[in-house]
Amino acid sequence: MDYKTHEELLANVIGTLVIRHLRGETIPREIAGAMESKAVRTLEHIRHILNDDSVDDPDCFLRIEAIVCAMEDGGIPVQRHDF
Repeated sequence: MDYKTHEELLANVIGTLVIRHLRGETIPREIAGAMESKAVRTLEHIRHILNDDSVDDPDCFLRIEAIVCAMEDGGIPVQRHDF
């Protein structure tokens, strides 16, 4: 990959934070808060999908697809089989 300078700096900071996290060290409060906020928004979106009674999908394929999309939109890559 050909990173620009600001992307290289950002990748370096993120890499350092990941290593600190894996070692059990604390990470900056702002980053932890942002991660938690994003996770909560993703979970809330998934709950909304599951509780949506307007979806006529007895086998839940549409709901599963919507959940997979919500996770991907939340930055969580998901591998699945298309039916």
